[in-house]
Amino acid sequence: MIRESQVATFHSFYHLIKRGIINEEFFKAGIILLFALLIFWAGYTVGQNKTVEGLSDEGDSITFYAQIKEINGNSMRVSGLKENDMNFRSEFHLYITANTKMEWHFTDIALSDFMPGQNISVTFSGEVQETYPAQIKSVNKICLLDATNPALDRVETSSAKTYYMNATKRTVRK
Repeated sequence: MIRESQVATFHSFYHLIKRGIINEEFFKAGIILLFALLIFWAGYTVGQNKTVEGLSDEGDSITFYAQIKEINGNSMRVSGLKENDMNFRSEFHLYITANTKMEWHFTDIALSDFMPGQNISVTFSGEVQETYPAQIKSVNKICLLDATNPALDRVETSSAKTYYMNATKRTVRK
């Protein structure tokens, strides 16, 4: 429902255009610009809402790929792989806490299962201290990317070896 004040506004614009004070083409361009800005604002708002909904449970986290160089207690020194963005191709010192999830093929593993030379993905949130090597203290998750885990394979090989060695000691019944 159009109010009396809106009718007055339209009427006054109509008179300004008729008198030549406002150019009709200029008025049309202003209306088009106004609608373009409205559409841009609506798209921006929807995009921002989608971005906020799409964040992971870990909050604003970043993942990069690295190779383990050294493991020392509850920390490791890694070197970023060339597949990363330029910011993550350097060396990093990772601090591992009780909250850091570690896995290999969706199986939980311990820090002792990691060895230098293995490729990993590192997911973290928070800041990166720009020292050398850069330091990351809020490591959320470390995933072993190698197809085989030598630490786990060593256990499986050892069990198989023990089984077969004991099998030769068994007597065969006739």
